[in-house]
Amino acid sequence: MSRLAGFSGREVMRVAERLGWVHERTAGDHWVFRLEGNPENLAIADHRELKPGMVRRHIRTMGITVDEFLRRARK
Repeated sequence: MSRLAGFSGREVMRVAERLGWVHERTAGDHWVFRLEGNPENLAIADHRELKPGMVRRHIRTMGITVDEFLRRARK
């Protein structure tokens, strides 16, 4: 089983907010975050469980490692 399995969209959003990402708007079931100085948006689906590949994609966009994500998520 992947270390990134079982994360909800809300858990990923909490990690993003801890890293300084700010909720900018909501589009359907996606929450869009921005980070000052970063040209990319971070759009996270508000689902009960995200697939590990999607969590990994969000981690890359946030600019952190998987280990750092897991530490910040306290899982």
